[in-house]
Amino acid sequence: MFQLRNLITLSACALATASLLTACGGGSSSTPQLTAQATLTAAAASTILATSATTTLSASGGSGTGAVTYQVATGSASCTVSGTTLTATSTAGTCTVTATKAADSTYSAKTSDAVTITVTSAPAVINFSTGFAANARTIEGGKFGGYGGSDLDGWNCGAPASCGGGADISPSVTAANSRYYSYYSVPSATVGQYAGIFVQAPGVTDLSTSANTAGVTVTNQTTIAFTLGSNPEFFSNANHNVGVMLTLGKYYSVNSAACNIKLLKVLPLTAQADTAYTATLSTFTVTQDCGTGISTAAAAFAVSPVSQVDFQANGGVAALTQGGLTTGANSTVVDGYGGYPTTLAVKGGITFQ
Repeated sequence: MFQLRNLITLSACALATASLLTACGGGSSSTPQLTAQATLTAAAASTILATSATTTLSASGGSGTGAVTYQVATGSASCTVSGTTLTATSTAGTCTVTATKAADSTYSAKTSDAVTITVTSAPAVINFSTGFAANARTIEGGKFGGYGGSDLDGWNCGAPASCGGGADISPSVTAANSRYYSYYSVPSATVGQYAGIFVQAPGVTDLSTSANTAGVTVTNQTTIAFTLGSNPEFFSNANHNVGVMLTLGKYYSVNSAACNIKLLKVLPLTAQADTAYTATLSTFTVTQDCGTGISTAAAAFAVSPVSQVDFQANGGVAALTQGGLTTGANSTVVDGYGGYPTTLAVKGGITFQ
């Protein structure tokens, strides 16, 4: 009887499910339970992109050693992802992206909440000028020229200093290769000096002192692009930062004097030769608000067009300061004629885009 009862018990265990085998003294065949990961967060370097632009994706948090991948949600036709690069397509709209960190031997897979990317139509390119032509006019009819001065000549480009300029102009050269340069040279050290070039908007030949001046209207454009060059002496000077000044066309009267809003960006030159530069408009500082209280570039562009662009090499007491940078002028490097020349050149056009 004892033997029969023992056989019945063994038979029951042989027929048991995997979960009952353990109870019968056998081994377990279940998969070890994995631990949930910590919160995983997806991010994009920029969440607003123009069509065809790119941004870099990243993820933080999570747990373990699993690889991170990114996925565009179904139906998000405005973006594609390859590795950590998200590319906006040619279609404006929005797309949502998630990050997933794969499981490893300890942690289960984890997917982040979605990050939303807005894709906007690329802003139109505005030609402030496309190049330099005859009679001190741009191809679009805006006036251009140069200036300079220091404490040695009453701040007005005269003896003992020397100044001047020159141009390779269209139609002798292509618009893109047309070029205007302006120089200012002093024979000795100065308390302060300045040299610069101004370029006015299409059809503008003077800034009005009694009414609004025409210009180009900046809407969703985000940058200004131009090509600058300099002389070897100025570029060899310790400080060869240049100020980019935007003068807006709306007229204000302040203490019975004409006033225009001005925006400034101080830009370090990266080469002596003609070099293309792009400056982000939102990084310009309002340096003259004409009593309006306007404090940002966006607010300034909302009320007035841009009538004039200046490129300025100012040093000493004439220096301009913005964003922790200060403009300079050549006061240390002598040329073969015994002077301290500062030369700036603009090649081709100026665009907002």
